[in-house]
Amino acid sequence: MNRYFIQLLQLKLKQHLLERFKQSRSTAKAQLKEHKQQAGETLIAYYDDIIYLCKQVDNNIPLHMIVDYLQDDLRHELKIHVKRQLKALNDEPTPTIFF
Repeated sequence: MNRYFIQLLQLKLKQHLLERFKQSRSTAKAQLKEHKQQAGETLIAYYDDIIYLCKQVDNNIPLHMIVDYLQDDLRHELKIHVKRQLKALNDEPTPTIFF
């Protein structure tokens, strides 16, 4: 194989990989924005789903953003409890306030 052909293959592979991973990251971001805790969904299942999606979007996502995502679409009766917990905190909230 000549050098030009190898470079062309490398370029095509790079473009394909970038496009594939871009799609999965944007899909995870869309799922994260749309995910709401369902009536029968346990808090632990909801928590695990949100944490997983956050890590898919950005492995280094700041804790305060995870907390925001967790409380955004939490069932109403649980939101009240979480808001009370947040008011009682002196430090920056972490995802553990949900338990």
